[in-house]
Amino acid sequence: AMAAVDPGFSEPILSGRLRKKGQLTGLYYDRYFLLDDTTLQYESAAGSRQMKSFYLEELDSAEQLTGKQSSELVFTFRGPTSGPEWRIHVRARSPDAARDWVLTALDARERLRAKQTLSVLSAEATGTQSCPPSASTACGTDAQGCGGATGVTSMSEASTSASAPPPPPPPPPSGKGP
Repeated sequence: AMAAVDPGFSEPILSGRLRKKGQLTGLYYDRYFLLDDTTLQYESAAGSRQMKSFYLEELDSAEQLTGKQSSELVFTFRGPTSGPEWRIHVRARSPDAARDWVLTALDARERLRAKQTLSVLSAEATGTQSCPPSASTACGTDAQGCGGATGVTSMSEASTSASAPPPPPPPPPSGKGP
């Protein structure tokens, strides 16, 4: 049954059967759901190998409904791939299971956001985003900087290469009045 999972995706954090409320019919349908580091996926039809995927970075909210319906929860996605609003209304086997899905999905989204922020910050700190894709040495990790495809730039070439900032202009002469 795991063949439906895209091999590029990471290990599931949480998976199991939930009853998904049909958008048009309002009836509940049994579906296999899978949550991993980056997506919430569910089978498009019972027993189908086709999975519908939603990106956690577009998860706007995950809420457990209150009252006697407390085993019900709603995931709301908004973004370039999800559209202005995509709601997935499901019923878990118990209120505790519903709470588990909500908290785990929100936690996975926060970890994903933290990881994305870290990679942006580290790219800015090391300057890796300015390396040409052909460079074999990572920017900022050695004295050569972006040494080109061969990575054999010598120290003297590296210090005078076009990627280095020009030296500051000499200070204006002082002490000699007109």
